Amino acid sequence: GTVILDDRNRKRNVGIVAPPEKTEGAPLVEAGYYLKRALEPFSTIHLGSVEQILEQKPSVIILPDIASMPPETLEALEKWVKEGGLLLRFAGPNMAQDQNENYLLPVQVRKGTRAIDGSMAWQREPAKLESFPQTSPLFGLAVPQDVTVRQQILPEPSEDIGEKTWAVLSDGTPLITAAPLEQGMLVFVHTTANTAWSDLALSGVFVEILQRIVSISGTAAAKDVKADGYLEPRLVLDGMGRLIEPGGSVQSIPATDFATVKTSPAHPPGIYGRGGYQQALNTGDRVGRMGAATTLPSGVESRTYGGDFEIDLMPLLLFAALILLLIDWLVILIIGGNLKSIGRFLAVQGRAAGIFFIFSIPLPAQAQEQNYADGIYLAYMRTGDAGVDSISHQGLQSLAEVLERRTSVEPEGVAGLNPEVDELAFFPIIYWPVTENQVALSPKALNNVQNYLDHGGTILFDTRDRNYATNALIGTKNTESLRGITRALNLPPLTPIPEGHVLGKSFYLLDSYPGRYTGGTLWVSQDSVNNRDGVSSIIIGSHDWAGAWASPGGSQQQEMAQRFGVNLVIYALTGNYKADQVHVPFILERLGQ
Repeated sequence: GTVILDDRNRKRNVGIVAPPEKTEGAPLVEAGYYLKRALEPFSTIHLGSVEQILEQKPSVIILPDIASMPPETLEALEKWVKEGGLLLRFAGPNMAQDQNENYLLPVQVRKGTRAIDGSMAWQREPAKLESFPQTSPLFGLAVPQDVTVRQQILPEPSEDIGEKTWAVLSDGTPLITAAPLEQGMLVFVHTTANTAWSDLALSGVFVEILQRIVSISGTAAAKDVKADGYLEPRLVLDGMGRLIEPGGSVQSIPATDFATVKTSPAHPPGIYGRGGYQQALNTGDRVGRMGAATTLPSGVESRTYGGDFEIDLMPLLLFAALILLLIDWLVILIIGGNLKSIGRFLAVQGRAAGIFFIFSIPLPAQAQEQNYADGIYLAYMRTGDAGVDSISHQGLQSLAEVLERRTSVEPEGVAGLNPEVDELAFFPIIYWPVTENQVALSPKALNNVQNYLDHGGTILFDTRDRNYATNALIGTKNTESLRGITRALNLPPLTPIPEGHVLGKSFYLLDSYPGRYTGGTLWVSQDSVNNRDGVSSIIIGSHDWAGAWASPGGSQQQEMAQRFGVNLVIYALTGNYKADQVHVPFILERLGQ
């Protein structure tokens, strides 16, 4: 099995500031003792002054009831926080009496303390810890019922006090508040780190609170993570336990639900995060209930299995029976001596046979459609320009031969199409060369093309003008003709082909897609990552690929153009099938592993 470790599994440097005379004080009285015992399992602890701790480059600095410090020390501490540090402060008698207690705190606090129990207190019973708010990074931690708080420092009322509160008591007053300071974070616990004011330091939730706070520390991490936000998938585990880029079906996880979310196809195990903060989601005990799938994922189409097409022999058999009947009647007439009526009989029966033959045999178009359905044909759109159509036919014929020699794809031939009359559904991909005098499509042709694209077809538009064009889809006459063709079609938004696109690794590993011309931009639909099995319905370029495929010779550029053609056909036929592992053996061989 594979287990992912994240920042929570890495020991961080944590500094606990303590005056020299208290570093070796009575252990059960000093706050540093409880903090050290709680932090040691998952942190590297440093005790000393602020200056000594800053030299250790800590992720977290803890001030247990320390209020007064020299100005230069406060400035150094503030600078450290602004650069990404997390300052965790605890209340106590010193902070309650000091006049500068509001410096480096997330909220303004009142002078003095509030006693919760006792004869002179606001209430006779100590306050208990409430469940952590959903907007708190501490949300999800179990709250023990035996934790009580007897004394605290109260914050001044403010409009944003709710947003800054990470933990509250049963009477609604804040126990933990926090706020960002540039790249860092200020966190304040409104009671002591020892047992003087509360039982918090004696509970297991005290350790969990410290662990959660330490885990969000780091450069920019404390600022980037927000409990009311989402942790986005960055890398997920595949079936072989390898970290890969997440697919389009992987969803973000609310930060408040991350501690309890179950692994599923929408939330596979992996690394999720936001900004500089990230967490690992492992399977472990997070496996959801297993059961039979009742619905198919988005983009998956269900079809019943069907064999090859059938040839209806009934018309041929009936025609053969009619011929035999005519021969039989002819023999009877000859034997009976009625030779004079033979001519008239043959004329009548001949006309009947002709009519029967016309209505019995399949029409040529139907026969052609059956042929197209019986194999793979490379297709191109006829433009009306004899020269361009001839090059398209020759180029695709050469590409078909390359496919047959190098792959398991065996094209049956090449088809020139007219969108006005031809059925396009038989062809997985259609090469469409764009000419300057492109004839406008009729509504029937537009509907035919739109139906083809909507049902899984792919069209490669080639403006063939890379030597005149820029990277943008504007500027040349052929490009304007392309705009005229596509203006009435419902096409998805286009984007330059991204690095690592399946088209660049469906058979050969390619980082460019040359034809007769090199350079330029290849455009694909934006939704090809998440839909249609990863296949773009529209591919647009200006490289004159058919011209390169049809050209004789064996130049390096022509070889790369042929490889692009092979990738294109495999891509249209298979989509992103095994896109992440199809080249693993070859890559390992190149690396010598």
